Amino acid sequence: MLTSIGTPSRHLAWRLAATGLMLLVSIATLVYFRPVLIGMLIDHGAGLTPEALAAEVHRWVALDWVRDIAVAASLAMGIRALLLPLR
Repeated sequence: MLTSIGTPSRHLAWRLAATGLMLLVSIATLVYFRPVLIGMLIDHGAGLTPEALAAEVHRWVALDWVRDIAVAASLAMGIRALLLPLR
């Protein structure tokens, strides 16, 4: 974001959108994905029944796909910012 200072507004918008989305993905990873994965793998299911653990895994996988799409969208926005003409 520091490299965005002084850039044209259309570049700035794409750069900030890409950065903001990636920041949200990083926060989601640290707040939700990592702790849940630790609970499922390291804590051996954290005392959940097999059915509850299966439901948690399915939810985690579905949300992980959303996270992957968000990372791809952030990358696409960053590339879009780089490909815009300066004038």
